Amino acid sequence: YEPASLVVEADAALSGMTVAVSDLEGDGAKLPASMIDVFWVKRWWQADHKLHNSNDPQLVPELLLKDSELVTVSPDVESHRNTIRSPRVDAPTLQPVDVAAGDNQQVWLTAHVPADAKAGTYRGAVKLSFANAPPVRVPLTVTVHPFALLESKWDSSLYYNGRLKEFP
Repeated sequence: YEPASLVVEADAALSGMTVAVSDLEGDGAKLPASMIDVFWVKRWWQADHKLHNSNDPQLVPELLLKDSELVTVSPDVESHRNTIRSPRVDAPTLQPVDVAAGDNQQVWLTAHVPADAKAGTYRGAVKLSFANAPPVRVPLTVTVHPFALLESKWDSSLYYNGRLKEFP
């Protein structure tokens, strides 16, 4: 798996933004577009990430969603409220988003290169389409190396002693 990200900054409001990835071609071989998974990066209220124990929530760009409307984020900096739509299930496919003028929207791409892919450099594009603006193409390059990584000798995990807290 290999991640990539891009950010769309809107000088004017953009509506109905969608993302499509082309097949990637190179060295006489092709990687299908279906190996690239696309998500919107949602900014939502989270506890402060600084090293000190502050209880000041921050807008953090960390939530990967297919449907950005699954979570509604209060623009009111006093309430710090995230609301999750019911049922709490993300969409199976990427849904269009709107980007306000002066705002931005991050796109997260994850490439899952098939184990039998031929080593080489593959090129394609990410196409950003809008209901109210011309499309934009962003080049995408994936390099498949001629070796496989060894299995890890360790199991990795993460422990976090989190607590739910209601903010005023």
